[in-house]
Amino acid sequence: MHTTRDQELADTYFRLLTAFDLSRFRPVDTGLAGIFLPSAPVGPVKLMIVGQETRGWLGSFAKVYDTPLQEYVAASMARHRDLLAGPPRGSRFGQFHRQAQRTLKSVEGSVAWHNLFSISFKGRSPIASKAMGLIAELSTQLLLKQIELLQPRAILFVTGAGYDRYLKACFDGRIQDSCVVEPRRLWRFRMGDTLCLRTTHPRFASGNPHRVQALQEVAGELACARSRASNAQSPQACVGGTMPALL
Repeated sequence: MHTTRDQELADTYFRLLTAFDLSRFRPVDTGLAGIFLPSAPVGPVKLMIVGQETRGWLGSFAKVYDTPLQEYVAASMARHRDLLAGPPRGSRFGQFHRQAQRTLKSVEGSVAWHNLFSISFKGRSPIASKAMGLIAELSTQLLLKQIELLQPRAILFVTGAGYDRYLKACFDGRIQDSCVVEPRRLWRFRMGDTLCLRTTHPRFASGNPHRVQALQEVAGELACARSRASNAQSPQACVGGTMPALL
């Protein structure tokens, strides 16, 4: 059953994809997977985890042309919903998503899953694709709309340093208070009142400490926000960057 926000998101996808004119991909769609269109989680979004791209989605891009757009949107969102409901199995990203849920379990809200790129190329990064310009354009529009609608309280990009130029292009003019905590490993910034961190992808075990630190910072941010809302402690208690232990 669709939640109100899920239906709003589906309607947003339909309008955005209609205006984009997907036929622009026809000359350069070889090797492209389908379009990743995540569903809306139940409840407010405390954390949006943004990955790189899927290894494949709904078969080839040809299905975009062969399926009525509203049906395609519904199918893509349903697949996303089903994957989150099932076990992560061997997916490092899925395992990390579950880890984030456990870490933030005492904070009300959901942990969402989104991607920087909405289309993959030959089961991997679209950067080498001739359609990269179109993919970046479409992906930026989708991600900005997803953030606008879901209004996450924090965003964690597990995209790695190699994607920083695309992340910066996506959020051009919106990045504030940028701080490189650990070169290539952990980058902190804000977009308005939203805490954002970029760290390594979960498939790299060497980045585990930085992903743990990122989740600790998110936990601290959400705990401070909750304290301010309830007036349970003075504002000074949330100043200075001190993060509590994992919740």
